[in-house]
Amino acid sequence: MKTDKFISYIIIFSYLILILFGITSLFNPDWLLKISEPGRKTEANTPFEHANKFMYEGNFKLAIENYNEALKIDKENRNIYGNLAIAYIKLGNFEMAEDCFKEVERLNEGLDSTALFIYFISRADLEIAKANKFNLLGSKDISYFRNAQNYCLKAIDLMPFDISTRYKYCSLSMLLNEDSIAIVSYKETLAMDQKSETFYYASLYDEYLTYVANSDEENAASLSAIIDSEKQVNWNRYDTISFKLNEKSQRETATAYLNLGELFYRNMYFEKADVAFSNCIKINPQLNNNVATIKEKY
Repeated sequence: MKTDKFISYIIIFSYLILILFGITSLFNPDWLLKISEPGRKTEANTPFEHANKFMYEGNFKLAIENYNEALKIDKENRNIYGNLAIAYIKLGNFEMAEDCFKEVERLNEGLDSTALFIYFISRADLEIAKANKFNLLGSKDISYFRNAQNYCLKAIDLMPFDISTRYKYCSLSMLLNEDSIAIVSYKETLAMDQKSETFYYASLYDEYLTYVANSDEENAASLSAIIDSEKQVNWNRYDTISFKLNEKSQRETATAYLNLGELFYRNMYFEKADVAFSNCIKINPQLNNNVATIKEKY
């Protein structure tokens, strides 16, 4: 008899647990999603990593397929939506890119500044891609370039040390015939380009992107805190970072001097133009023909 009573208690207790589970799920269904979130993120990492690999290889169709597979598992991951948007931009599918960015906007509550920075430069790239496409079709609408310029400004406000974004803003200002703004911006950015601190910050940002790509949120958050901190960074901790300009930054710097020279030349500051052109050719002698073309143009 005692055994029967004990079994009855177990059955009743089990029913009570099921009833409580049902009531909790009914009035607060989100708690189930929160419990399963770590597992979903881990499961989604495999197609997400495959998609990133295809992105780096330039196989954007396969990247999109894998990002969508990751989204089936983890529908609330802003990093997947952001990368998917970039893949769509590369294929010229701007409508789908816009849809993905809307999802990033929906999920951007509490977004850290570094992630928000990525969002802004991605939106700028989308506007530039639109402008280039419609210009090929004979459109003279400059609104897309203006939108891209505004997104670059927002990104610069968040990450003022990012040289590439600054140069992008400069070139957009030049394209929009805002010569005085472009000249000032190029001079400021080229001055920043020479500072060692800029390279340190840029290296930290590159490292942050690697963590984001690998869904390593803990290390990404740690680096973001260092980048955003108002305290002076102890750069001795990062003394293995090379100060030497890599090939990409060399190209950017040389092009910046070339564009600054053109701005000076078309505004008849010929001596300043020659100095800028000279700096350009010192970095990249292959741009000598470009300098000659600019002088013939004006």
